[in-house]
Amino acid sequence: IDSDFTSLYKLNTAKEKIIDLEDQLAKIASDIVNSLETAAKANLEKEDNLKEAEALVKQSKEAVANVTKEVIKSYLDSKVTTCEAKIVAARNIFADVQKANEVKAKIDKLSNKPAAVKIGDEDIIKDARKSFDELTPEQKKLVGDENKTKLEENETQLAKLQKTAEADKKEADKVKVEIEALPKVEDIKVENEDAITKARTDFDALTENQQKFVSNVAKLEAAEKRIAEVKQIQADSDAAIKKVNEKIKALPSGDVDEVYVKANKDAVKEDKGLFDALTKEQQLLVDKDSVNRLKEVVNGIKAIEYMPKISIEPSKETFAKKVIVKLENAEDVNGKLQYAIGEVNGEDVWKDYDKEIEVADNVTIYARAIVDDITSKNASIKISNVDKDAPTIAVKN
Repeated sequence: IDSDFTSLYKLNTAKEKIIDLEDQLAKIASDIVNSLETAAKANLEKEDNLKEAEALVKQSKEAVANVTKEVIKSYLDSKVTTCEAKIVAARNIFADVQKANEVKAKIDKLSNKPAAVKIGDEDIIKDARKSFDELTPEQKKLVGDENKTKLEENETQLAKLQKTAEADKKEADKVKVEIEALPKVEDIKVENEDAITKARTDFDALTENQQKFVSNVAKLEAAEKRIAEVKQIQADSDAAIKKVNEKIKALPSGDVDEVYVKANKDAVKEDKGLFDALTKEQQLLVDKDSVNRLKEVVNGIKAIEYMPKISIEPSKETFAKKVIVKLENAEDVNGKLQYAIGEVNGEDVWKDYDKEIEVADNVTIYARAIVDDITSKNASIKISNVDKDAPTIAVKN
């Protein structure tokens, strides 16, 4: 009997402990669920509060699952389900608000006044519209009518601007074609001035918005700079040509003889220097008569300067049966020397000088030098001291 009593006692004690444990689990679950209810009543529009409530839902479900008393478990389950539904709804609303706020932030970047909308706003306007269209009906309501109206006004104004821009672009394209047709900077000439001026006039006639579509205006500006340079070069060239013409025409007329050379050599040298300083193209623009006169004078001076020297042995003061004639180039001249005896009445009378000339008659000796294409004027000396009866050995008087 004692043994049975002891076993019964132990059994009752164990049951009491189980009941006590069940009560503790129920108490724990009830406390967590109470915390969940408190959290569910808090401001669930705040992310931190919402996260805390969601964590308590999970903890509550785990705690209630450990409750063994069905009545208590069912009661707590009902509370958890109610709170969870409220928290899930709050989470959905929170997500909707976030989505709506993202769109509102994009719309907030748009112009508050339609008149302030620019073509360059196209991307942000399109992005705002795309994001708005992706919202659910509930999320769109959260964006608000005011923001929706603002977006629509920006779109309307952008469409107007784009339509105007299309027309502006057509006008700008006409000027772009004009500018593109201009020569390269290095090929620009004075005759291109009218085309450059017209392109500038047409560009300036465009509105400010139209001008923005002319992407090659830099080429026009470069052309304008170059045409100014070309015109200045042309003006300088014309002035230089005019000066050369005037200088040459100012040279005295008449034959170029020794008197002429003495009086005008420096002036001719200056004029020749001015002419030579011109480019080949500029030289072609100098008056032909002036060019011919300058060439005539320059060659005439050279013809005199190239005249060779003539000497005889014995000198004129001494009579001899024959005399020796020597020719010598003028100083700093290296020409081909020729001579003629007697009258000079054609090219056939000229002979190349390669050695001293023996003359046994009283005649006139002519000499000339040929340098490149210039033939000097004739130098001459009249021999008058040949006497056939003179002593063989000439003796000076």
